[in-house]
Amino acid sequence: MHPIVSYSTERIEIFLATGLTEERARLDAGEFLVTLAVDFADAYARMRAGEITDVNTIIGLYQLRDRGWS
Repeated sequence: MHPIVSYSTERIEIFLATGLTEERARLDAGEFLVTLAVDFADAYARMRAGEITDVNTIIGLYQLRDRGWS
């Protein structure tokens, strides 16, 4: 997707990753990252409740819903 076509050539790709395993994070100095594993129904409900506001995540959830993911 192209989030700001009027003045940027930025392109964002959304991928569905399956079969993942949790590993220990290897962060750079000063970097922080918080991860949370939730199933689709929970993530979709959080988005509908306004808890997920990141547009890339929202678009990905709608794409999954439209493809019958649940």
